[in-house]
Amino acid sequence: MMLESGIETARAMLVATYLKQLKMPAMARSYAQIAREARQAEKPYEEFLLALLQQEVAQREVSRQKPIVCLKGGRTESGATIVRPWPFCPKSM
Repeated sequence: MMLESGIETARAMLVATYLKQLKMPAMARSYAQIAREARQAEKPYEEFLLALLQQEVAQREVSRQKPIVCLKGGRTESGATIVRPWPFCPKSM
């Protein structure tokens, strides 16, 4: 029983690492809860995967609708930081 718990913990950590590398934050946040609910309801794997993907797509849609504000900083002669809107956003944003 203790070994199973350790394996499940290691598996969960590995899934979290992969989701981070794949840049899937919504999936990473909801994975554990959806997995627990799927196990308890004895749902097929496809339903579990579909629920995870739906969370990720929904979160990305919300994020896509938020305006992106690009700022460029600078310093005055006295060392104060200046932050002003920057019209050329890097593609990585």
